Amino acid sequence: MQTLEDKSKQLKILCQRVSFASSRMDVLKAQLTRKAAIDISQSKEAIIPVMLQANEKTPRQSDSHLEQELERVMKERDLLTNQVMEDSTKWTEKILEIKNQRKN
Repeated sequence: MQTLEDKSKQLKILCQRVSFASSRMDVLKAQLTRKAAIDISQSKEAIIPVMLQANEKTPRQSDSHLEQELERVMKERDLLTNQVMEDSTKWTEKILEIKNQRKN
């Protein structure tokens, strides 16, 4: 009986360690995804000066196109910002709910 209890305790400890490792892997995946996005962004920034030189020769029509694209990107950014804020609020509420359940 004692051996079974010992193995049960050991299993719980190992389960906690696996859970911790899994959460760390999620954090690492998020960091790698963020780094990849930053790298892509920086490579696009390196391309922008070349594009600007090419755009100097194009007519004004491209300026309005760029303004429209900028507006679209800004709307998308605002939408994503709102989604992040909503997710943050939901997570905060969920955490408080779980804490309250544990207290009761």
